[in-house]
Amino acid sequence: MSVSRRSFSIFVIVALLTGLLIPIIVQYYSHPFEKPTVNTNTTPAPTVSVSNPYKMNTTLTRINQVGQGIPIGFSSYTDLINYLNSKKILAELKSIHEYGRSSSQALLAPILSGLRMSLEVAPIATRIEESLAAPSITRYSKTNIQVKGVDEPDIVKTNGWLIAVASGTDVYLVDPVNMVMLGKLEFNDSVEGLFLNNNKLIVITCYREGKYFVVFSDAEIKQMYYDDTYKTEIFIYNISNPYDPDLITHLNVSGDYESSRLLNKTLYIISQFPLNSVEDGYVIPSINNIPVSPHAIVPVDYDPSQYTIVLAIDLDTGGFNALSFMTGSASWIYMSPDRLYVVHTEVPRRWGGYPLLLETAIKLLPENVSENMKVYLEQKQYRKAYDVFIDYLSSLDKLDIISIVDNISLVASKESLSTKSIFHVIRVNGTSLSYEGSFTVPGRVLDQFSMEQLDDEHFIVATTYDNYTYKVSYSIVPHYDPQTRRSRVIICNNGTCNETMIYVNQSITPGMRKVYIDMQLVRRYRDNRVYIINLKNMSIVGKLTGLANNERIYSARLLNNIFYLVTFRTIDPLYAIDVSNPEEPKIIGFLKIPGFSEYLHPLGNDLLLGVGMDGDYLKISLFNISDPRQIREISLIKIRFSWSPLLYDHHAITIDPLYKYVYIPISLEFAYYTVGVITITYENNSLDVIKLLEHSRAVRTLFIDNRVFTISESLVKSYQLPELNETGEVVLS
Repeated sequence: MSVSRRSFSIFVIVALLTGLLIPIIVQYYSHPFEKPTVNTNTTPAPTVSVSNPYKMNTTLTRINQVGQGIPIGFSSYTDLINYLNSKKILAELKSIHEYGRSSSQALLAPILSGLRMSLEVAPIATRIEESLAAPSITRYSKTNIQVKGVDEPDIVKTNGWLIAVASGTDVYLVDPVNMVMLGKLEFNDSVEGLFLNNNKLIVITCYREGKYFVVFSDAEIKQMYYDDTYKTEIFIYNISNPYDPDLITHLNVSGDYESSRLLNKTLYIISQFPLNSVEDGYVIPSINNIPVSPHAIVPVDYDPSQYTIVLAIDLDTGGFNALSFMTGSASWIYMSPDRLYVVHTEVPRRWGGYPLLLETAIKLLPENVSENMKVYLEQKQYRKAYDVFIDYLSSLDKLDIISIVDNISLVASKESLSTKSIFHVIRVNGTSLSYEGSFTVPGRVLDQFSMEQLDDEHFIVATTYDNYTYKVSYSIVPHYDPQTRRSRVIICNNGTCNETMIYVNQSITPGMRKVYIDMQLVRRYRDNRVYIINLKNMSIVGKLTGLANNERIYSARLLNNIFYLVTFRTIDPLYAIDVSNPEEPKIIGFLKIPGFSEYLHPLGNDLLLGVGMDGDYLKISLFNISDPRQIREISLIKIRFSWSPLLYDHHAITIDPLYKYVYIPISLEFAYYTVGVITITYENNSLDVIKLLEHSRAVRTLFIDNRVFTISESLVKSYQLPELNETGEVVLS
């Protein structure tokens, strides 16, 4: 993702999604958005009367034949509510853990987001208009992306005759030929990402809206206000005349912006909206302030905590389609030309062990206590069973407490838990969306480059696998018997402080001795793995396990039929894995060198560029991969106390294959921010530093014809190729 932002604190339980074992054909509805009915029995709720000018194009959704899927959508809001009510037991388990932790140790008006646009015409307008009307651009750089044809959002975009730069809440439009600013689009909220598709500019923002919809029944939906709800907003402009951009489509969708992709002329927006209960109802997402119909809400995870909303928008017509999946928190998004993959990583949670703790404790307690606990456990009332257990422990001597806890911990330590990643697969064809099913692989996905669709039938993913077990601990809050009923108070005025006491004469109730039990997770094993999935039946058909024990994956890249993988602990193993036979992936070569590569980038068929760290040095390596069985590091550059945004954002690198230049924004040891863009050549299969293009806080580089542009939030600078002499600048303000 191009912008780091807020993250929700979400608890999820480890469980596999199970589904139906027979094919299901579900009649889908042609209009997944409905106008809510407002309750008028008590205080009138806000009336919703927002018209929807865009035509919906919902298609029949196919359910995977092997039973990975759940029938799409709910037939009514009542069915949705019943489903969510059945999940409340999971929330109770979470509350036990929170209760133990806390014991041992507002409604606001909506924040509105609108658009203000200010365009400043340059003095040489006539001459600029002529150059923009008939550009003679022969080549220009595009955003560094993973999958050919699938564009990704970024903070800087160019179409060859225009540069768009996102800076805070503004988007600047720059003429690169004449080096003047054409205008500025101003928003009330931070710009999350841009797309520039020929003469269309897409701007994505995310704002704290403060209002949401709560469904209580099919006949009752209320609009409520809270200070921590977000909406993603999409603006699509026609910029044929960059002096006066025409806003042709404006949409909003519930939830925090997660990511987006642009394929041909369809924009895909992914947002996440917390799945919370409010009073006796549940929040539901909306699009253009119209609640999503139950038919378009799809339960796909066992313990959903979010609505993951996929919104597909036709750039030409403004028509859109959407599905809202009930999932855990999305970790990563990957998109191929025909499928969208939403990845949710499940990490073992400590509260997941409380049923085991209570069931084990029953066997160690007196019959009267255990029978009381059994009644609650049979009713799935874990919190009440836990309270009975705690009350009994609190009455015991310390040695007896230790004996019980040690016995429970012995049983719990035999449990085996691990991270796992769930992939939800959505077939895309323009604005048509259809859920194909899901698959699960052990381990955690590093980033989007750790996965790739090999062909129409196979998908590859690399994960770092962690295995955990439980450890049970206890704490004792001692008996409190207040002897001195007074508190010290310090009062300071004008630099002089005095001390006094507050005395309490009333009787103070002594605090009782209390014991608390805590479930902890202890990692006992780690390795790295590669899995290949058959997309027809969503099953694992090939795998490699046991790679680099006690290390973790740092980078990955698929080139042709070779999957390159970097792990790291004390040295940097670069693996070459042959995946030409999806059912039998095999390591055919590896190289061990100091440091690690955080990012891998192909330079033709025979060279691979690696950028990472080696101790205190930024390390740039050139690998010869002409023979993957004998990978060689043939050149390297190390810059002391340096850092680059490329280490966490692959959009920061620019490659110019004509001049064989690599542009990377970097900081140096005397600055905590980037000081410019280092230009490196890979001519003759060797790396060399050509020049540092000095530009404070530069984050991106692009080229148009024979000029290079370095870009920060406040400045665009240009340089002539190949000498890289500075030729001009544009101040963004």
